[in-house]
Amino acid sequence: MSELPRISPSVSRFFLSYSRRHLRKHFHATRILKGHTPEFPNGPIIIFSNHASWWDPLVCFVFARHFLPDRSHYGPIDSRALERYPIFKKLGFFGVPIDQKGNAAPRVFLSQTKVILEEEKSVLWLTPQGAFVDPRVRPLEFEAGLGYLIRKYPDIPFFPLAFEYPFWEERTPELLSAFGSWLGPGVSPESALTDLQDTLANAAIKRDEADFETLLGGSAGVGGIYDRWRHFAARLFGKKFEKEHSSLNKL
Repeated sequence: MSELPRISPSVSRFFLSYSRRHLRKHFHATRILKGHTPEFPNGPIIIFSNHASWWDPLVCFVFARHFLPDRSHYGPIDSRALERYPIFKKLGFFGVPIDQKGNAAPRVFLSQTKVILEEEKSVLWLTPQGAFVDPRVRPLEFEAGLGYLIRKYPDIPFFPLAFEYPFWEERTPELLSAFGSWLGPGVSPESALTDLQDTLANAAIKRDEADFETLLGGSAGVGGIYDRWRHFAARLFGKKFEKEHSSLNKL
C-alpha cells in the first residue's frame, strides 16, 4: 500500500530559500498575468501545467508556497531522478518508474495519487505533457494520467497553469505565468491549457510589465565593464544608476 510522501518542514524552508534566490539570479523578474490568480477552494486540488523547461518544477515549488502556503504539496518524479537527488524525497515528491519509451508506470502513479487526494489539504502538481515541449506547439498532447484523474475524481477542482520564459529588454529572461479557472464540466484539460497559453503568449508579445504582477525581482543589466561605465557616467551627471537595459535612454 502506498504511503503519503514525506515533507520535511526544515528541508522545505531551506529549499524554498534556495529556489527563490535561484529565480532572482537567473530571471529579470517572476511575473503572473493580472486577473489570473484564482481563489482556491478548500479540500484537495490538482494543478496541471505545460512543461516548457527544466525550470518548471522549481517554479511550481515557489508558487506552491506563495499561493497556497498552508497546504501540503506533492508531485511525481522519475524514480531514477529521485534516487539521484534524494533531497526531493523530503519535499513531497514521489517516484514513478519510467520505461525506455518514456511511459510512466500507471499503477504506481494511481496508487500514490489516491493516497494524496484523500488528504484534505493536499495539492497535487502535474506536468501531463510528460516531456519538455515548446509553449507554442499545438495541439497539446497529454499522457493518460490526468484524464484518468478527472474521470475518477469529478468533484476535485483542477486548475491549469501556463508558463513562458521569453527575453524582453534584459540580458536575463522574464518568467511569465498565468493560472486558469477551475476546469468546468465537459471542458477538456488540453483545451483549457491551450486557451490559457494563448492568452499568456499574447501578453508576452506585448512586453508590457503593467499587464503583470511582479512576484519576485531578479537580475538586470549587462554586467562587467559596461555596467561599471554606466554607473560612473550616472554619478558624473548626477543621475541615479539603473541597471535595467530599458533605462539606457535616460542617460
